[in-house]
Amino acid sequence: MLVSEIATRVKRQFGDEAGAQIEDADIIRWVNDAMLDIARNNNLLQISATTATTAGTAGYTLPTDILSLRAIKYKNVKLNGLSMEDFDQMLIDSTTTTGTPQAYYIYARKVTLYPAPSASGSTDLKIYYNRVPTQVTLVSDTPEIPIQYHTRIVEYCIAQAAELDDNLAQYQIKMGQFQARSEEHTSELKSLTNIVC
Repeated sequence: MLVSEIATRVKRQFGDEAGAQIEDADIIRWVNDAMLDIARNNNLLQISATTATTAGTAGYTLPTDILSLRAIKYKNVKLNGLSMEDFDQMLIDSTTTTGTPQAYYIYARKVTLYPAPSASGSTDLKIYYNRVPTQVTLVSDTPEIPIQYHTRIVEYCIAQAAELDDNLAQYQIKMGQFQARSEEHTSELKSLTNIVC
């Protein structure tokens, strides 16, 4: 569904087909917000990135488009994610500075491995994550998330329009529909995955 089609549905349901109260710029912004919520809450837009490692170097920059991190592997072995406090405790309890990484922590968009790799490798570190959806900027754009979520975007936009109109009851109803129906789609996708696999 094009953003222009979403805008038409939102304006019609809201009762503002002339666009006197709701502008296309509002809807474009809401579509982008809805895509972020849907992608984050429904494990969409899965991707992985491979990073080269350097012997003795523990810190590596994360991809800039991470929405939610799923796993980090070193040579196809999943690393344990730790809090900064637990990570600091490991460093205190050990004299090993290099070896095969077993754990990591994240701070300031960097992943720090422990221990630091003892050898360099071009494809040793793999990061699995959900990426940020590509933003729509024009009414002629199509939201990137799967089409079965497009009517959820309409509900999200109507909720935002209701909030703009200080109609909090309608806002709560539409946001409730948005969240419940997004979860239904996720359950359906999981069922299909179980059948196919």
